[in-house]
Amino acid sequence: MSKEKEKSRSYSIYLLKDGVEPSAALEDGHDLEKVEDAEHLPADAILYVMDSAPKEPWWKKHFGIKKEIKQVTKGAIAFFPAKGRWFALTFGNVYHQLDDYAYEYDFGLKVTLNSLDPNELKSADSVQPGEAKRRRTQVPNSTDLTYLDFDGNSEIIRALTGKVREEFRELFKNATGAASLKVSMSLSLTEMSDTCSRLVDLYNDKSYKELFPNIQNISPIKDPAQRDKLTDKLMDAFRSKSPDISLTIPDVVDYRDRTCCVFRAQEGESDVYPDISIDEFYQFIEELFSLEDCDVDLLRKVKMVLTDADGVGWKSYNCFRCLIFEFHDNAENALFHFCDGQWFRVEDSFLKQLTDYIDERCEGYDICAYNHDKEEDGKLVYSEGSYNKGVEALNSDFICLDLKDISPPGESQVEPCDLYTTKEDADRKSGRLGELVHVKISTRSASLSHLFNQGANSMHLIKRESASKEKFRSLVESKLGDRDPDVFLAPIDDLDFKVIFGVITHKDPDEKSKNLPLFSKISLMRCMQDLFVMDIPSGLVFIPDQSPKKEGHPKYETIEVEVCADAEGNKRICLVENGAVNQDRTVSHCCAEVRESNDGDRFKVSARKQDNGNYRSHHTWPFEKL
Repeated sequence: MSKEKEKSRSYSIYLLKDGVEPSAALEDGHDLEKVEDAEHLPADAILYVMDSAPKEPWWKKHFGIKKEIKQVTKGAIAFFPAKGRWFALTFGNVYHQLDDYAYEYDFGLKVTLNSLDPNELKSADSVQPGEAKRRRTQVPNSTDLTYLDFDGNSEIIRALTGKVREEFRELFKNATGAASLKVSMSLSLTEMSDTCSRLVDLYNDKSYKELFPNIQNISPIKDPAQRDKLTDKLMDAFRSKSPDISLTIPDVVDYRDRTCCVFRAQEGESDVYPDISIDEFYQFIEELFSLEDCDVDLLRKVKMVLTDADGVGWKSYNCFRCLIFEFHDNAENALFHFCDGQWFRVEDSFLKQLTDYIDERCEGYDICAYNHDKEEDGKLVYSEGSYNKGVEALNSDFICLDLKDISPPGESQVEPCDLYTTKEDADRKSGRLGELVHVKISTRSASLSHLFNQGANSMHLIKRESASKEKFRSLVESKLGDRDPDVFLAPIDDLDFKVIFGVITHKDPDEKSKNLPLFSKISLMRCMQDLFVMDIPSGLVFIPDQSPKKEGHPKYETIEVEVCADAEGNKRICLVENGAVNQDRTVSHCCAEVRESNDGDRFKVSARKQDNGNYRSHHTWPFEKL
């Protein structure tokens, strides 16, 4: 049959890893049947089909349909050899029958990049890994990556669709690439192996690096076999207490409340810690387990619970997801970075660009060190709010605008900055430079990315929205007191601003960008570049953390109580001291099982002592009936 008479058909094509045979490419326990009598199948190809029995769809019973309705699932996987490799072509919903370890995860994207016309792109799926922002950008007419709003310095391409270059249009006219290659082709089955041979060449081609130079600056590691090897290296580093291992909260955290943590496992629970520390985590692990026997499964079972100072939890994460680790591979010319439970590869060239850009913008700054903890229930905890107020109290050159709002009516709150100050600058039209200082405690990735975005977003509003600019002016005026208005207001009319990102940390300021996690650096560079486009300079400042070390403290103590009822039947939980009930000392917030028990019942409950001598429990804390 001639090629011209063949219909154009859609194919999803996977490339098996080198050395993987079709028999090893299918999931254990698959329900596919090998076909021996397909008369059009080439002799060197192998075909499996899924021919499931008809069954009722779930929605038939849901709607009470009496008519007999059956649905069937059909599909096939065909394997074709080419240049010493095997290809898998999937038909129907059967791709999940392929073993995750069997195929190349970058095949579809690389072939697409090597075949597409850079000016004829139609759609891009991308992700900002540090913030887990995923998006799909589509355009009605073909265009280039710029118009798809892709930033190769901060985003990862997951899939790409577009028209191929002229020299490949005899194969296919359009391509979509991710792990698989999705194309429509007009060819006979006898021509498939020759076509696959050309796909091998396209996969091995490196020309995409010139056509799309920034597209794989950062790439996720999707291949489970490679991830396993990298994770083995991570666990070796964890068990040896490598200094390259650290612990983080994989989420944005506000240091104005509930910033303590507890480590929790089925075998026990830690004290309440006012900060997240790998040292305290090691201590907890070694009290309950053998460090040498720790593996990924164990770390996933152990939880880091965010709590208030009393140890009352509000959010938890498995501790494996909370680890940060990276190492450089000289043979690969790349950095491998682990965060939020995922592995990423970062090219050396991009890493150098990132480091140079941020290091050039690190600067000294005349602002006091952090030693502004607040006390909660007799325990010291970090407080950004206390620091911002303290800076203003110590130095009248600063105005505290923490928690203020400049958003237009009807929009969510946007803080202009935490601190505002100005300096003489003869190069500025107003003669002064207004500095908007944004402050964040610790170098945790998610929180820092939030800080950097806040700095760029607030400046966007001040420059774009006259209402926001006037709100900012009014906020500054309301805080002036006896300070000179001209000093603080002069930069506002002419938008003579600079944004300062202040990070409170124990780390050495001379280390500059090395103090920041990878994706914080990427977020920072993106925001600084955004500010540069607005003609707003920016800088990074490390503020010394001189606050005392915050030791862990027990979450509660165990006390004996008795349920006491008055004449009206109202119940109180009273403290038992030396065997006798003291009705003047009570325990509040006990769980329902204790509160609703009989008069005279005694329990051991977990509680914290209050300033008035009474106790407070919590419905999640342990108790025991006596």
